[in-house]
Amino acid sequence: MEIYEPGPGQKTPHRPQHHSNEERVFFKRSAFNDWTPRWEKIAFFCLGFFGLDLISLVTSFIIGLTPLVETNYVRAMSLNNFLAYLFLFGAFLAFLFFDGRKSWKRLFEDFKDPHFLAYGAAGLLGIYGINILFNLLYSLVPFYGDNENQLLIESCIKNDPVLMFFSVSIFAPFVEEFTYRIGLVDSIGHKRRWLGVLLSSVIFGAIHFDWSSLFSYIIGGAESGIEPEAILNELMNLPVYIGSGVVLGFVYALSGKISSSLFSHALNNTISFVVLLA
Repeated sequence: MEIYEPGPGQKTPHRPQHHSNEERVFFKRSAFNDWTPRWEKIAFFCLGFFGLDLISLVTSFIIGLTPLVETNYVRAMSLNNFLAYLFLFGAFLAFLFFDGRKSWKRLFEDFKDPHFLAYGAAGLLGIYGINILFNLLYSLVPFYGDNENQLLIESCIKNDPVLMFFSVSIFAPFVEEFTYRIGLVDSIGHKRRWLGVLLSSVIFGAIHFDWSSLFSYIIGGAESGIEPEAILNELMNLPVYIGSGVVLGFVYALSGKISSSLFSHALNNTISFVVLLA
């Protein structure tokens, strides 16, 4: 493993510590976990979790100043989604390239190991398995279907496939994996990796839930115009997203490589994108 030697006036970077064999059981150690200080992992999580909403708020305000929202609302949403993830993607890359520890090299080293393909493929099968399982469980529920988050993404893909390809297949998987796997799983620590996987999965599911409809229905009831079946459908979709988060978390924790969960996530999104267009 390369040791980064600081030049004159540079701070000594975070160095990997020696760990006993007991800590290596089941979950493999991650290069990012060993080389990245905890404050930076927490910064990854805060940047992805809070930054997405803040950037979306700014970009939506700017887009709202144009006639695009009134003339083509779906295109405005596509553009807003693209810009928000683009800015976050750039922010994460800036962290990797300018943190003084050459973290970008460790990311490339992750992809040099062909084992990430096997873990990534297993993760993809796991995600499909989760979806098949819940489709079977909900097969007798007449109103079960895609939730609001998925329906909006599908509309945006059909309306602006080029913008949404970058958002769905490249930017979003990268941002979400660094936010929830490195940012949250690694922040909690190696000994409590299982807790990090569970917590990141719950939050990963929650960000794909339509909370605004739920709160509107709780406050306004029938007068909100939201059908109870729509809320139940959202709740039924929640464990599907959480289950997918569990799969991605275990792929990362078991492989010790962010490239594995990133590959699973990006491949799953890309296949869904192609199937939808086809």
